[in-house]
Amino acid sequence: MCAGFTNPDYLYRLARSGSAEDREMLAKSVTSLLNANLNKGEMFLAQDILMHLLREAEMDLRQTLAMHLSVEEKCPQALIDFLIFECPIQVAEPILKNSPILDDEYLIEVAKRFDMPEYWRAIAARPNVSKNLALFLIGMDDEQVYQILVKNQGSEFCSLCMNWLTGIAMNLPPLQEPLIQRKEITTELATKLYWYTSDELKKQIMQRFDIDKAILDKTFSYVVSRRIEQKNGIQEISHEMLDLSAKMKAQGKITTQQIIATIQKGDRAFFACLCATYLDINPTKVMEKLKSRPMIALAVLSRCINLTRAEYNTLFLIWRRQENPSSTTNAKELTHAMAVYDQMKIDQAKAEVKTWVSGSQNESIH
Repeated sequence: MCAGFTNPDYLYRLARSGSAEDREMLAKSVTSLLNANLNKGEMFLAQDILMHLLREAEMDLRQTLAMHLSVEEKCPQALIDFLIFECPIQVAEPILKNSPILDDEYLIEVAKRFDMPEYWRAIAARPNVSKNLALFLIGMDDEQVYQILVKNQGSEFCSLCMNWLTGIAMNLPPLQEPLIQRKEITTELATKLYWYTSDELKKQIMQRFDIDKAILDKTFSYVVSRRIEQKNGIQEISHEMLDLSAKMKAQGKITTQQIIATIQKGDRAFFACLCATYLDINPTKVMEKLKSRPMIALAVLSRCINLTRAEYNTLFLIWRRQENPSSTTNAKELTHAMAVYDQMKIDQAKAEVKTWVSGSQNESIH
């Protein structure tokens, strides 16, 4: 075993040399040593020699050796453990990314041991990431891990992975396009993601998937329901909400049925945003009016968006119940509300709406 460039003295001399040529020769010699036809005793001796080299080596030499050892199928486990658990991520990274001898159980243990995104990201970039490993990594809650996994053609996703990633992509635009390109994406998931994407990506979705208008309208209910489940600022106007409303208006998707459905689900801010977008007025001002004078504001909005008396009645009762769940609306209060609607003429309502306009929609968000 000690003949030629596998001689320990020769290896140590190369390790002590500061030249790039000698360090490259050392890496090649180590590779040759691992692939030599050694018996069990010789292999233990070779492992001891390499461990000594690694322990004595400086950082840049460890990185060089790690790069070469990362693709070796015969690399002793002790060397792998040392490079991952006793060296910094700069050394461990190529091993985590490429080593063919690491299984899911080992990689998950590494990810648990090191509560550092750099380790998770290196594992996510492996040539092959199983469904089980991908599911674990998604649970680490790191935006770069999501993107690395989705862009990695060697990663595999189960249906649960795809559902999670679709939900994440709704609020993470850089994830949307690569996710749409995945072979695992279904028409249902692409449709859910549709409402959150750019106009260009919407075109791609419509070209790739057979999505009809009825399905798109149905997914709107999912969008609103998801906001309610997450309790994602349902009383506050957000930029995301404005963007979604604008996209819906551009495609003629804002209907009175959608507006009513939104308030029925308890999403007051989105209700105000849809009404404002429909009427091209300030959404924050609409929300302020609804909070301060709901009866009159609802009557004004109902007249301006052509809601019927019965629809206004429904809106008022829902709004009143949401404000005071424990109390009931008495007949006198309901009669007064209906009288406000009856006395509110369309021209009067439009004139009132003009007084609500104050700056652009985006300027109203702070």
